[in-house]
Parts: sequence; C-alpha cells; structure tokens
Amino acid sequence: MGRHIRHSGRSRLMGALVTATGVLSVIALVFLGVRADPAPGGLAPTATASAAPEASDVAELGTQPVGVLSAKPKASPTPTSPVAPPSASPSRTPERVTVLVAVYREETRWTGGYSGTVTITNRGTATIAGWRLVLTVPAGHDVWDVSGAVADTRGRTVTLTPESWTSKINAGKSVSVRLTVRGGSGAPSVTEVTAG
Repeated sequence: MGRHIRHSGRSRLMGALVTATGVLSVIALVFLGVRADPAPGGLAPTATASAAPEASDVAELGTQPVGVLSAKPKASPTPTSPVAPPSASPSRTPERVTVLVAVYREETRWTGGYSGTVTITNRGTATIAGWRLVLTVPAGHDVWDVSGAVADTRGRTVTLTPESWTSKINAGKSVSVRLTVRGGSGAPSVTEVTAG
C-alpha cells in the first residue's frame, strides 16, 4: 500500500513536470514567432518553420520585382573614324592683265589740214611703263607735229612711242597724244597698240 502511494505521487510529479515543460516550450515558440504544433502522445511540441516565399510570390512593381535590382549592360560606344583636316590650298597671286585701248578723236579741221587726239587707256590690272602705237593715215596726209609722243613715219604708217611723262599708265588711267596733220579729207586710224 505504501509503495503504491509512492508510485502514484511520483507519477503526478512527472506529469506536472511534462506539462510545465510543454507550456514553457509553447511560450518560447510564440515569443519567437514560430507556430507550435503539439505532438501526439503528450510529447514536446515540434517547431514548424514557415516556408520561404518563392520568387513568384514577390510583388512586382512595373516589370521588376520589388526589392530586386537589375543592371542593364552599358552599350559600348561606336568607334568613329578620325576626320582628316581639309588640306590648305596654296594661295595664288592674281594674274596681272594689261589691256590697252587707243581711240582717235578729231578736234579741229581747216583747209589743208586738221588736228586730233589719240587717247590710250589702260583697262588692265597692272601698271605699264611703256607703250607703242601704230597709226595708218590716208594717202597724201603728213603728220608734221606730235605732242606727248615721238613719231616715226614710214609712208602711210606712223609709229608713236611715249615721251618720259606719258610712258607710265596706271591701271584704269589714260594718257593723250595730240596730232597735227596736213592733208585733205579723211583721218588717221589706229592699227595697233601694245605695252612695253
């Protein structure tokens, strides 16, 4: 009888200890945020961990999952061919052009003679330092006085070369030579005028 009482008291004590242990385990699991499922047969509860969320459960923002960073590859720069600098064209000195024009104009006429002026104009871009003028006079006419040039008469051909003050003609400028001619009707005509 005494032995049965001792066994009965020990059984209650063990039951109390198991119950207290289970209660403490449940409190600890609740505190840690883990759900406790009591095991059958009065054993200590087994902790069941929550399953980790799968990739499909991640909420999406636009087309990228929240909390997920994606790095886009940088586009490599397209190489460009070097551009060669334009080659400098050699400077050219404008060509100087000499264009002489001679015009005869009659001024006065009397019986047996007349007078007139030959104007020589430089229409080029260069200054000339000399000139040569050739006139043809009508038959029977004689150039007997010239001002501004030296006359060389051979038959009907009269060649005029400048005096020192009429030899130089700047571009766009003119000089004049005055003639006095003995003869009848008609007038001299300019045959040729050249520079030099």
